[in-house]
Amino acid sequence: MKYDAIKKYAERKNNKRREKIERGFLFGKRIESEMCGEKVVTLFYEGEKDGLVITVHGGGFLYNSVYDEDCYCDFIRKITGYNVASLDYTLSYKRGYPLQLNQCDGQIKMLLKSGAARGGKIALVGHSAGANLAAALALKSLRDKEYEISALCLNYPALDNYKLGKERKFYPFTFTNYELDTFAEIYCEGRENRRDPYVSPLFAEDAELKLFPPTLLVKAKGDRLGEDAERMYEKLSAVGVKAIISDAKMRHGFIEDGMRRKSGAMRGYAEQVTESTVKILCKLLSEDTRL
Repeated sequence: MKYDAIKKYAERKNNKRREKIERGFLFGKRIESEMCGEKVVTLFYEGEKDGLVITVHGGGFLYNSVYDEDCYCDFIRKITGYNVASLDYTLSYKRGYPLQLNQCDGQIKMLLKSGAARGGKIALVGHSAGANLAAALALKSLRDKEYEISALCLNYPALDNYKLGKERKFYPFTFTNYELDTFAEIYCEGRENRRDPYVSPLFAEDAELKLFPPTLLVKAKGDRLGEDAERMYEKLSAVGVKAIISDAKMRHGFIEDGMRRKSGAMRGYAEQVTESTVKILCKLLSEDTRL
């Protein structure tokens, strides 16, 4: 098979990293469950206020894990006082779409059933591929009407998996055409299948986009996915959704990478960006304030 070697490499790398992290200290409380026939671990961070902030990790659907969000989620809990949860999903080297979307959806329902939001509002945050899932979850929530997302934050989002790498603007020191195409194909086989708005949220119809929650988009420096953030901002604004876009001074993945560091300039900037975005999310989660 075309991608067998990459899948095996991703499996070895992720298993080794995940096992190491699981043996160490975690800020979040582990909640183990089975979603769609696969084990997942949701991390939960208890706050004092009504409301829930949910995050979804990135990694091209192929790498990383829920544990990559641990420091980030604990930081959000500390500065906001809200409950925070981080969603897990099976990586694409094992199984592809729609498993990941359904697992995240299942975890949100599980959290709400347990009272994690305390009857308050829900904000959803995603990074890169996780931002893809976050946008798809917002769309799914509109269609299924089983829960409501009140605010959405998409950090350097991957929102068009139909577009080929060679069709994107080139920047050095970032994703190659091959990497972009490989992430997309392993996640959802068959290019035409990636026109599905659950796979490529930029393909959602205006009639659904106009029902989206207020949305923040963070665009990374020199990021080949930056155009996805710009296009989503333009589409949401055109249909009357409150949308904000900001240009970050660091490269793709800087928030998660920075928050895992104990100190330094990268940690400081990651905290700065997180505080500014979370400040807006808090306004949206408050019953008496608006943007």
